[in-house]
Order: sequence, then structure tokens, then C-alpha cells
Amino acid sequence: MLFLGPIEKLLEYLFLNHINHFPLIRLIVFSLDKVLLYFIPFVLLLWGYKKWREAKQQPIHNTRRLVALAVFMFYFLMLIHLTVLRYDWKWWALSLDTTRNFSRIHLVPLVDTFKLEHGDSPFSFWYNFFGNVLWFIPFGFLVPYLRHGKRQFFEIVLAGGAMSILIETCQYFLGTGVTHIDDVIFNVSGVVIGYLFYDIGRWLYHVMRRTG
Repeated sequence: MLFLGPIEKLLEYLFLNHINHFPLIRLIVFSLDKVLLYFIPFVLLLWGYKKWREAKQQPIHNTRRLVALAVFMFYFLMLIHLTVLRYDWKWWALSLDTTRNFSRIHLVPLVDTFKLEHGDSPFSFWYNFFGNVLWFIPFGFLVPYLRHGKRQFFEIVLAGGAMSILIETCQYFLGTGVTHIDDVIFNVSGVVIGYLFYDIGRWLYHVMRRTG
């Protein structure tokens, strides 16, 4: 841990023996710590680019888009760390496992998710369902904003689906997760919800501008 070691120790002291799924909390803190390692230099580069534009008397007027880009990068890095890299954060040292059996790919939708619902741990069901949806809501919200308001719904959904499939493929060949069609279904659902939030936000913005 480079940044969040003390926080991890505090959480471990407070919750290790009280929360059954504490490894998930540890993974989130670990991923956040490693994301900061990449995100801080990215923010410094954005800041340097903004100052360079100002020095050339070509200031960036829409700084909100820069902020949105930084938020998207943070989200993207966090998503990749949680789903693909996990604790294998040294991505340059990862190797592909081409010997895995294709039977490990779960292609029958929703069967395993419903099994989790009636399993020993209800949390696994709720996290598998809502977690996979929630993690892709920012994708559906931020991507159309960063595309200067281009609101092609199906393009955004297809891009989110492709992102989800790429994550599942990486999990399969890197052996860092379970490759499951349910994840793709829930991820795409999150993209759709995020896009709806974006549409509602645009509508409210225009309403407030007309009435203000």
C-alpha cells in the first residue's frame, strides 16, 4: 500500500471479525490505492495541458469537460483494477493462460445468479446483481457527456457491451475472475440506466435554463 495502508489497517481492526465479506472491502481499498498511483500523474498532466493552453492564449473554456474526463479516467482505472487486475496490479508482469478449458465460460444466462439468491450468502447475489449494474452506470452517464452531447443511444450501449465483454475476456485469459454472461447482461443494464440519467440531467438542465 502506497497511500491507504493506514486506512486498510483501521478497517481491518474495526471490521475484520464482524463482516463476512471483508475481503471485498480489502480489495476495494487495495484497488483504490493503486488507482491513485496512476490517477495523480494523469491529473497533473491535465493541469499542465490547461496551463499550456492558457500560456498560448487559447484557454479551455469548458473546464467541466476536463473534470468529467478526470472522473471517467478514475472510474475506468478503478473498474479495471476491481474486475481484471485485482491483486495482480503489476500488469506488466501478467501472463496469458491459454490452457484454460472453455467450459469455464458460463454462457447460460441468469441460472447461476438465481442459484446465488437461494445460496448460503444472500450478499453474493445482491453484489453480483446490483454491483455489476452499478459499476457501469457511470459509463452510460459520462461517455455521452464526453462525446460533446452526441446521444446515440445504441452506440453507447454497444460500447458498454464491448467494454464488458473485453473485461470478461481478460478475466478468462488472465485467470483473475469468472467469465459469465450474467455480468455482461447486468453491465449493459447499468449502461442503459446511466444513459437515462444523462438524458434526464440534460432535460432538467434545459428546463432550468429556460425558466431561469
